Amino acid sequence: MRIRRPWLAVLILLSPSAAHAHDHFADACVAAAASFSNPVIGFHVTFAKTVPELDAKFKEEVKRVSFIGDFSWQGWDPGDGEDKDVNFLTGVRYMFVASHAQKKIPFVQVLVGGTHVKTNGVGDTDPAVAVGAGFEYILKDSPKGWGIRVQADYIVRPGDVSPRLSAGIAKRW
Repeated sequence: MRIRRPWLAVLILLSPSAAHAHDHFADACVAAAASFSNPVIGFHVTFAKTVPELDAKFKEEVKRVSFIGDFSWQGWDPGDGEDKDVNFLTGVRYMFVASHAQKKIPFVQVLVGGTHVKTNGVGDTDPAVAVGAGFEYILKDSPKGWGIRVQADYIVRPGDVSPRLSAGIAKRW
């Protein structure tokens, strides 16, 4: 019986519900990004789908989880323009939210996927893991609408750790 309970919890978490994390069901962010292992700048795009809460009576509980798709491209080097970093990742974000009216939202995330790095004309694609944290400020009183997001990630691939910093505009639905 103990083995079946975790699967039941997973099924309940994945089932549709009217309650969503911080009262929104999805968000997207477009941001300027910089990678510091190879000093290049570019853009960072994320899409997130929140997971419905387990039970409506826990609506104010601090459990806010989203599934994330993450893509970034840093490809302009002020020096020679040859370095390019492309990251394609997916994972989970946990938002530290105490109420639906909260406007300042810190979060942490763990992502897995791949990264392609091209330096001096030589490209290499490897698996990657990213661990990051960030902060989002909601511009309106509603948890839906627009916000400003800043986040930092460490992207780890075989033989390399690449810090990435991004800042941009987020839209919540």
